[in-house]
Amino acid sequence: MGTDHSSASGTGAPVAPSDRVVLLVVAGYALAFVLFGLLIDTPSEVLHGLGAILISRDTLLTDYMGVGGIGAALVSTGLLTLAACLVYALNRVPMTGTAIAALFLVLGFGLFGKNLLNVWFIIAGVALHARWRGQPFSTHIDTAFFGIALSPIVSEILFSTTLPFSVSLPLAVVTGLSIGFILPAAAAQLFRAHDGFALYNMGFTAGLVGTLVVAFYASYGFVADPVFIWTTGNNLLLGSFVGVLLLSMVLLGLVIDRQALSRFWLLMRASGQAPSDFLVSAGLGATLINMGLSGAVGLAYILAIGGDLNGPTIGALFSIVGFAAFGKHPRNIIPIIAGVFLGSLAKPWGVAEPSVQLAALFGTNLAPIAGYFGWHWGIVAGFIHSSAALSVGVVHGGLNLYNNGFAAGIVASILVPVILAIRARGVLSVRKPVSGAVKLGASEPSVREPTKKISESVVEAQTGAGLTDGDGAGSRPNVASASGADDHVAHQHAAQVAALGRGRWLSAILLRAVFFLVVWLLLSAPDLGALRSHAVSSAGALATGSGVEIGAGINTQLAADLAIALFATVMATWVSLWVLPPGSRPWRLSALMALIGRFLVQSVVGGIDVARRAFDPRLPLRPGYIVFATSLRRPHQRAILQTFASATPGAIAAGTDAEGRLVFHCLDTGAPIAQGLAQDERLLLRLYREEAPK
Repeated sequence: MGTDHSSASGTGAPVAPSDRVVLLVVAGYALAFVLFGLLIDTPSEVLHGLGAILISRDTLLTDYMGVGGIGAALVSTGLLTLAACLVYALNRVPMTGTAIAALFLVLGFGLFGKNLLNVWFIIAGVALHARWRGQPFSTHIDTAFFGIALSPIVSEILFSTTLPFSVSLPLAVVTGLSIGFILPAAAAQLFRAHDGFALYNMGFTAGLVGTLVVAFYASYGFVADPVFIWTTGNNLLLGSFVGVLLLSMVLLGLVIDRQALSRFWLLMRASGQAPSDFLVSAGLGATLINMGLSGAVGLAYILAIGGDLNGPTIGALFSIVGFAAFGKHPRNIIPIIAGVFLGSLAKPWGVAEPSVQLAALFGTNLAPIAGYFGWHWGIVAGFIHSSAALSVGVVHGGLNLYNNGFAAGIVASILVPVILAIRARGVLSVRKPVSGAVKLGASEPSVREPTKKISESVVEAQTGAGLTDGDGAGSRPNVASASGADDHVAHQHAAQVAALGRGRWLSAILLRAVFFLVVWLLLSAPDLGALRSHAVSSAGALATGSGVEIGAGINTQLAADLAIALFATVMATWVSLWVLPPGSRPWRLSALMALIGRFLVQSVVGGIDVARRAFDPRLPLRPGYIVFATSLRRPHQRAILQTFASATPGAIAAGTDAEGRLVFHCLDTGAPIAQGLAQDERLLLRLYREEAPK
């Protein structure tokens, strides 16, 4: 439950919403994207568009509305966000403002860079990092979904025209896993550079990591070609859709909490310096109102300057909406937008140019500077950001979707120390900023003394242990006695063990699914390069008119192949989890090799024996049933033994008897079938590191 930040006005402390309610709200908006996409385009057009989106290169800027059509782009991002919500739900992640920001960033960037194919390799890499550290995946899940800012690197390598598929696939997988593995540690360290004054910390991190990755591949001659796909002419359709969604957020907030409006006005007095979790401190109602109104500010700006509503700009709007749960509000984003606007007037580019539109919207991640130091410094930050954002993209080759986050991290890291130095010298008024008068739940932390909570809680997901009081000390439960403390510690330990177990399951699902998907792609070897070339040629007529129509000739074989791949991956992952559950002891490699060798030998020997009997005129068969009392305890181990025996000629599993013993039908009951089963059983027990009961 959030701290009572509004007791002075008599509104009382906000009621903490359940995680399920918050997740359902996010999933509801994702579903709205899917339904609206299916409403404006036919299912056939959406299917063709989804295929084109999956095989696009995704380098900045790749507007999915220009690649696959408006309907397909909306359906693609909606399905991706629903999948992300499912991952959060399965892992029982506490829904905080950070989680809302991460999910809405997926919803926004799913319109221009993130898709149902290229994000999972990086997410699996973060899961691998969590497993390596012995932590639940939930600890790093926000980092995983923020970190897919670098997913275009996976697409760029995977669909490269200069590399054969047999090379590009494993290279894309290894690169994605490696990026995901290093992101949590890098993000935690780099947060200290800007002290929470740049909300898109992962954009700053991804920019640096992306720069290293691009530099590494460029040294081998692999350089990404520039991409620019930008659609126009859809402001009425898309503006109506986005406007209705933003209005619904405000109305929903008022319905959920009758005191939400009062809390919203108090919320706007916060600086927004991270970590500022509005969901915890102001409640879901006030947070939804803030999300709707903050998004409306960005929407009004785009329409006022004659800008374009398309995949990238709507993605930028929903980044504002998402981070309105974690630091942004109208009061601290307007100065940043004003600074970018003034900067564009004083420089040789127009306010309605694509990169400048995005700089104004994404630049709001510098909102804490305006909130903490005052609106005038917010304008300065926006002015500087308008130049930085248009210059730094070249170093990462457009493969970091959070280019503005990268630029803002640099701006904040340099500008904030300068502001502090100026204020310390007394050059400017040292009046305490208005935003510092009220911090939701505690006094404003000193920017000179980075709080301990900054390095971990925001970057690696704010769990209960990550939340701190205003003075930087961890929240302490009220323990009445030593026994009560022991009970609390035991309960906390049990909760951590349970979370670790859930994290192991989810990380195992992700890693195994990626593995089986890669195996399927290597075995089937679909001609993705030809499909991408066909899609690119179909999108070659892209212009800045009324969007792009996807050619009717786009090959639908991709959709069928991916459907088969998805089914095969799901089934293989499910079977692997049944056979070897996460957390179980690893198999003995020697026993596995012995079991495989025995299977191969018995298959040949059994086949020869069956063939001999079939061609012998005397037909020496003595068919019948044998009963085998196995020492294997687990059902899946028994099933493996039955499958193993049935796969070799001469015997087939026929179920179990009333006492639970295994029953086999044999061609010759006089053959040493039972002895062979006993040997198979011993190998299985060795494989699972178990001993037969005496």
